[in-house]
Amino acid sequence: MAQVIALDEFRRARERRMHDLSPPEKPEFKAGDVWGRDYTEIEAVVYGILTARQALRYYTKYDDELESLFLEVLEAAYEIEETGIDRLRDAIAPLKDYILEELTEQNMKHMKTALIILDLIEKSPTYK
Repeated sequence: MAQVIALDEFRRARERRMHDLSPPEKPEFKAGDVWGRDYTEIEAVVYGILTARQALRYYTKYDDELESLFLEVLEAAYEIEETGIDRLRDAIAPLKDYILEELTEQNMKHMKTALIILDLIEKSPTYK
């Protein structure tokens, strides 16, 4: 059921979430979840982007720039029929760079999985 709230209350709640000190959940990637999806479908693309975001959110602190990079990839994937594959590739490239900058021995498994997912999204650009 929809709920009506005051704009000030919404902003306060958003601020509390942004400053919440509880860590995000540790990512759980299963090979079947990553490789078993058809990245030609937009639902799989959304899953992949959110999965990569989960890994980055766990291993890095909150960053508005990172969030905007993920939103740009989502938008480019959603509008691929109108804007083409080049826009999607252009949106994914800075996100891959960000992941590579944050890559350490402690997070290598999850960050590499995030890179693989982004590659699969990039190489499967036909959405139904």
